[in-house]
Amino acid sequence: MRIYNTLTKKVEEFIPHNDKNVTMYTCGPTVYNYAHIGNLRTYLFEDFLERGLNYLGYNVKRVMNITDVGHIVHDADIGEDKMSNSAKKEGKTAQEIAEFYTKKFLEDLAKLNVKKPEIIEKATSHINDYIKVIETLLEKGYAYQAGGNIYFDISKMPNYYQLSGRTEENQKIAVRDDVTHDLYKKNPYDFVLWFTKSKFEDQEQKWDSPWGVGYPGWHIECSTLANLYLGEYLDLHCGGVDLIFPHHTNEIAQSEAYFGHKWCNYWVHGEYLNDETGKITGNAKITNTSATAKNAVVILAVYAPDGSLADVKTSSVNAGICRDLTVTAESDKYTSGCTAKCFVFDSLDTVTPLATAANYPEGN
Repeated sequence: MRIYNTLTKKVEEFIPHNDKNVTMYTCGPTVYNYAHIGNLRTYLFEDFLERGLNYLGYNVKRVMNITDVGHIVHDADIGEDKMSNSAKKEGKTAQEIAEFYTKKFLEDLAKLNVKKPEIIEKATSHINDYIKVIETLLEKGYAYQAGGNIYFDISKMPNYYQLSGRTEENQKIAVRDDVTHDLYKKNPYDFVLWFTKSKFEDQEQKWDSPWGVGYPGWHIECSTLANLYLGEYLDLHCGGVDLIFPHHTNEIAQSEAYFGHKWCNYWVHGEYLNDETGKITGNAKITNTSATAKNAVVILAVYAPDGSLADVKTSSVNAGICRDLTVTAESDKYTSGCTAKCFVFDSLDTVTPLATAANYPEGN
């Protein structure tokens, strides 16, 4: 098999460490909401890749995490704690949120006929394992304690930007007026391994640690779980392109610092799901046939007079923000005699046609 390797920016022959036995890690969801169609596209691609390897005679051992602990999704360790925010919006505990959306995510995979990875592990099941890894990084001098938190020092990793192709010069996050700089970091690009103090004073999910009560940073879970279940040499690591930086970049840094050698040879990423307007996100909007959308995915199908499919417009809607939103859609393929149907997918649980527009006049 030949694959495009994000690490080398080349199409390469795939050669695993151990003959026909392949170790594969795929980043799972943060379970604070329904997975949208763009998320699910990534899990489809990973399933195709695993099945392709199986077809070629490889034995694949695949691990996926479920991120059920709040984290701050930003390269400067600022931003929303998505688990806590979702819990507050829905009047539930973070654990209840995680359990509900984990169940829905796995149901969605089943309905898409996506094969579940051999091992699926919740992030909150391995807090003590993260602490052990962080202690080793501190002992080796790759991490430091400041302001109550534990940080990874990226200056100790000369190839830190190799995966993303970025440079320190084009980051410069600290000089932007709209970005809050963490004064405790040695470098503005260092990342948190363990929080004991942050702007979230009422953080619900907290655990004891040698550094005080707190919670793990986002990146440490994947490195630790891959090590626990797949060993110190990983063949394939997959995820969406949005994870290349900072998440996968930070995984490489902390894993190679921990092991003392190269960790993963092949990095394969799924692209964004796009329509003509660009990346599809949780609150994308389309516009000409009206329908009331209560849930996650909206699809407008336009049919030519002979019944053939002339055009498809797709959008995903964040139910937590856009509940009962009126969604509209438009297409340049509307001509005399065309019909259109708008469908809403309730997290792939149901498909309900909400509106039909027929016989658009010429030039409309």
